[in-house]
Amino acid sequence: MYDIESYHRARNVQHACELLTEHPQARLLAGGTDVLIQLHHLNPKYRHIVDIHDLAELKGITLDRHNHLRIGSATTFTEIIEHPLIQQHLPLLAEAAATIAGPQVRNVATFGGNICNGATSADSASPTLALKAELEIATQSGSYKRSIEGFHTGPGKVALQQGEIVVAFHFAPAYYQNIGSSYIKYAMRGAMDIATIGCTAVCRIAEGRFTELRLTYGVAAPTPIRCPQAE
Repeated sequence: MYDIESYHRARNVQHACELLTEHPQARLLAGGTDVLIQLHHLNPKYRHIVDIHDLAELKGITLDRHNHLRIGSATTFTEIIEHPLIQQHLPLLAEAAATIAGPQVRNVATFGGNICNGATSADSASPTLALKAELEIATQSGSYKRSIEGFHTGPGKVALQQGEIVVAFHFAPAYYQNIGSSYIKYAMRGAMDIATIGCTAVCRIAEGRFTELRLTYGVAAPTPIRCPQAE
């Protein structure tokens, strides 16, 4: 039995921002893989829910004519793994997504939820950081974009203000084209386990020499980090 005091289903993203402002204690419900666990344990911080699961504005994967790739924040990890645009342009993200939990969880867990729960162990966090993604964030008065760098501010904390929602992730071709990349996850089990440490490597080679290297880690610090000293 869940101890829910109030439940609100958002009509659109703007309405969701308004609901979060009106109910500052409310938590967003998209995939629910984290929220439902907290509800099951009767966590008093999760007694007020704003449901954004069905908002089309938060879903989908598209590529514009300038090769900027957009992934809606409510896109599931199964959709990311299987989508042709991701397989062609962001195989690193598909590789990392495939290490998350099991198929049942990946079918409902969302990209935005994995990033916004602020966990340093989130398998999508270090690849997103290495690919230098931009976050599209909705507010009551409009929207803005910011870098993923610095978005995680501490364990379980991200740089979202009251009433703000991550709508989408944007990947620029300058950071994903003509690169080699890999995500390595170390965990106690081969599947259905949280990372003990996760490492993403992105490199660019020209004329047999490395011209660029990006190394990012999860679990190595309170937040996902990039390691310029090692690069």
